[in-house]
Amino acid sequence: MNSEIVTIYTRPLCGPCTATKRALAKAGIAFVEVSLEDVTDDQRAAFQAAGFMEAPVVLTPGGDAWAGFRPDRIKQQ
Repeated sequence: MNSEIVTIYTRPLCGPCTATKRALAKAGIAFVEVSLEDVTDDQRAAFQAAGFMEAPVVLTPGGDAWAGFRPDRIKQQ
């Protein structure tokens, strides 16, 4: 279990977002949830520039990042 906190950017009623939160919790990975509706235009542009075109967007303290439900990436944490 990683003691550092992952940030997960989500949308309301988002199935992949819910699945990601469940998988993180099951793996014992601490996370904070931020609504994509609350991010700045600059943050949204940065996500798009990085190629993140779907929710959720997950950022780890170690610099790893991905979009969508990625159980393979969660297992690597």
